Amino acid sequence: MIIVSVLALVIRTIFHFSFFSDSYFSKEKIYKISFLVFVMTIALIFFSGSLWIMYHLKINMLN
Repeated sequence: MIIVSVLALVIRTIFHFSFFSDSYFSKEKIYKISFLVFVMTIALIFFSGSLWIMYHLKINMLN
């Protein structure tokens, strides 16, 4: 279920950036694509780090 949610998030993000923010995937706008990849990487690090902290907090609270 989580994989499907993440896949839907990625597809929706690509769709919105390609059609609504005038960021078509062309050579002239490669900096926007690289910035998008960078921001998504940072967001993934924050999200996975938060989940990791909450998981270990739960384990430590039960002991």
